[in-house]
Amino acid sequence: MMCMEQILNQTAIPSKLLILIALLQGLALLGLHQTIELDIWPYHHPDWLFALYAVVIGGPLVLLLGLNDTNLKPLFAWTGAYSLILAGLGFYVGRQAQPIADVGEQVLLPGLAITLAIASFKALMYLQQGLAQGSFRHLQYPALFLHSWRNFLTLGLALGFTLSVWLVLMLWAALFDAVGIKFFEALFTSHWFYYPILAMALGLGISLLRRQSTIIDTIVHIQQLLVKWLLVMLVLVSALFLVTLPFTGLEPLWQSGGSTLILWMLALMLFFVNSVYQAETEATVYPRWLHRLIYSGLALMPLYSLVSAYGLYLRVEQYGWSVSRCWAVLIWLLLSLFSLGYFWQILRRRDHWLIGLCKVNVPMGKIVLLAMLLVNSPLLNFLQISADSQMARLEQGKVTISDFDFSYFRHQLAGPGYQALQQIKADYADSHPEVVVRIDALYQLHQDETVVPSAVQLSQVIKGVENTVPEALMTAIVAHLQADTWRLAQNSGYYLKTLDLDGDGQQDYLLIEENDYSPAFTLFYFDQGVWLKQPLDWHNRHQQSSGQDLIEAIKASDFELILPRWKQIRVKDLTLYSTPE
Repeated sequence: MMCMEQILNQTAIPSKLLILIALLQGLALLGLHQTIELDIWPYHHPDWLFALYAVVIGGPLVLLLGLNDTNLKPLFAWTGAYSLILAGLGFYVGRQAQPIADVGEQVLLPGLAITLAIASFKALMYLQQGLAQGSFRHLQYPALFLHSWRNFLTLGLALGFTLSVWLVLMLWAALFDAVGIKFFEALFTSHWFYYPILAMALGLGISLLRRQSTIIDTIVHIQQLLVKWLLVMLVLVSALFLVTLPFTGLEPLWQSGGSTLILWMLALMLFFVNSVYQAETEATVYPRWLHRLIYSGLALMPLYSLVSAYGLYLRVEQYGWSVSRCWAVLIWLLLSLFSLGYFWQILRRRDHWLIGLCKVNVPMGKIVLLAMLLVNSPLLNFLQISADSQMARLEQGKVTISDFDFSYFRHQLAGPGYQALQQIKADYADSHPEVVVRIDALYQLHQDETVVPSAVQLSQVIKGVENTVPEALMTAIVAHLQADTWRLAQNSGYYLKTLDLDGDGQQDYLLIEENDYSPAFTLFYFDQGVWLKQPLDWHNRHQQSSGQDLIEAIKASDFELILPRWKQIRVKDLTLYSTPE
């Protein structure tokens, strides 16, 4: 390993070239930002916008972290090819944000950014090692490990340096603003200034840190010293947790999100193991008895995977696929493969199992890289998988249209969710017209120009009244519903009940709005030639019945009209009255 470190430390870093690349990246990001500010192409074409952002961010970072004086031409060539892959994946993910007028791209950005960051991190590590030895066959695990930690810490510290530069600029601007000089505040907050300046700061930070690789290696060693005792604690806690499961059962675990917690535990154990042992091939970090205790605990990881798999199976079987469950299953699969690989090496080699660590980590690293790319492709489109699964549950009667989660499709499934909801509108327009109103209202929320449902459309969804409703009353009800798009977006049905609430012999109407939260009741009454409305509040003092019970009782006329106990005291234009408890 020392020989490999010496070779890596002998390669010169082309600092001026790195700063130039960072400057060009900053200018490219500025250009993309300006297209958004000016509302021009590719702003309204998220496929092209995502593709360009993926290339502008991913490609230069690979060059900034990987370039040296021995790999200039080949790394530029490989980075170009990898950038084409990034562009294609970004383009496909951006297509999921269409139609752009109805589907926001915000839900797509976190997954794309995180997966491409992990993929670029893995790809860079393999490119550095492959170009250094002149072949991508028989990759050496110690060098891969060294590259991975150096890249990770270099980028992290460089980002911290960039943030510090920004804070200094903001302090500078604030100081001059305090004495009445506005120029620097306007300058430092201008896009055309801080994009190139902060990009150059990042390039400078990476260049400086890469020339101090021994310091980075020292930080890695310090981190190893700190984490090795956390690994011991984690192994003991995980073993104790496994022992208690036969006594507590699995039901309490599922009620508190147990599958996710187990996945976190597995991920932390794998991270700590690779942080502590690093590229060691012998058990020199711990005393031999403690080393045996740790690998005995690691050998139990497949059991945790089985418990987590059972919990995920129950959730998918009960509720179908969702984006979060798709991610959980993918992460479970990757962690389980790592766990099985470690278990096999421990079973074969016992005390010397670290010799086989590279046989697990090197191929698994490639699998992780492939998985991070595939989740942004048609082969693993979690949005489409989730939409198809939930639509199948609806068609099979496992969920009713009244219980269907329209909001999830609108806000979490982007383009596939939009297409599915349009299909639902077509299928249920006649039998459940309120569904059409609800879906349309969901897409009108948070838009600058709200298109409210028509009077005819709303009058078709109101049920319960057998006699002809006065035209003026229907106009008042429609105006009441159109005034609140959010309430329309939450509706699951409307019901109009006739009653004489004030005992004057004139018909009043109670509008019941059923929704996902708490039902709303509005009284419409005729007074001085116009229809007026009065909201009716309700509360459940003893928690003996729900809002749905109240609705069903009113529909069945299972209620009585009671007069208030206390009359009101009116003094001129002031009224004193009692509010029921």
